[in-house]
Amino acid sequence: MAAYKEVYFKVNPPQEDFEQCVQLVYELDWKQANGDYQVFLQAFPGRFSLIVAKDKKTDAVVGCILASTMPMLDGKDDITTVSGFYVRPEYRNLGVGGKLFKMAVGEKLDLHKNVNLNAVMTMSKWYESRYGFKVYASAPNTTFQIPIENISAEMCVSLYKERLKVLDAEGLRIVDVEEVADEALIDYDRTVITVDRSVYLPVWLRRKDAFTKVCVDSGGTVRGFACLRVVSGKRLLYSPIFASNKICAEALSLATIKAVPNLQDFTKVIYGSNGENLAIDDVIFLVSGGSYMKATRAHRMFTQKEVKVDMSQVFAFTYYGCGCV
Repeated sequence: MAAYKEVYFKVNPPQEDFEQCVQLVYELDWKQANGDYQVFLQAFPGRFSLIVAKDKKTDAVVGCILASTMPMLDGKDDITTVSGFYVRPEYRNLGVGGKLFKMAVGEKLDLHKNVNLNAVMTMSKWYESRYGFKVYASAPNTTFQIPIENISAEMCVSLYKERLKVLDAEGLRIVDVEEVADEALIDYDRTVITVDRSVYLPVWLRRKDAFTKVCVDSGGTVRGFACLRVVSGKRLLYSPIFASNKICAEALSLATIKAVPNLQDFTKVIYGSNGENLAIDDVIFLVSGGSYMKATRAHRMFTQKEVKVDMSQVFAFTYYGCGCV
């Protein structure tokens, strides 16, 4: 095919190539940050790949894909997550996308391993027929966007104080992630998802380019956490919010927004949630005062079986975080 005369492929290239990827997918309104790459390399040691296709003449990145692999908690198998798969339109139908996908997960697919991705609604049938992503999650993903002008910092402070009173009555409080041990974070995560994220999770939540808060009880047991990332386009993206109940999720959401200096310098706050947890609507309504945008955009898909997740505790999943949920 002509692709191999026009482009070449690199695995885990330099940081500047990833930054080109961030800008490339920003054109689609996708949400990544320049800091993601080094976090991925630390969070998935030896089990992460960024693969880029580059034009031989211009050396520009024209296509990319991310893939990470983590073990299941039962130790019987792995789950591989594909993310950020994109090829510029003028380089399609040349075999570039097929080559990227094969390099990322071709061996996994050949061995009938479980691979998952989030596919935009218009592409889900294509992934099903071409690559065998035949298992769909119980509900599609919903994206909520709150324009920053619809968020009052003063109101967030007031609402946060109200939620703290409720939490205090239940013996709960909100703390910085630095006050919580890795083991406590991991123990809680395992009540939500059946994937062993013990290496990934602390690296992700402790990243320096995000605002992370944790809900704990009087004994130090974690009852929830929220990580608010700064991503391309001066946007704030929840990645994720896990919480044992709605009050905890509300407090974590308000606490992280309250922690952002110069909030009005950003353009919007974004939550991505699976449609199973309807309580997220109440959280969004609280933060936005009822003024937000909501759209059902993607399917969570698997090649073999759906990974078990307690969606009642997932108020926002990790967008483009390669963390499975």
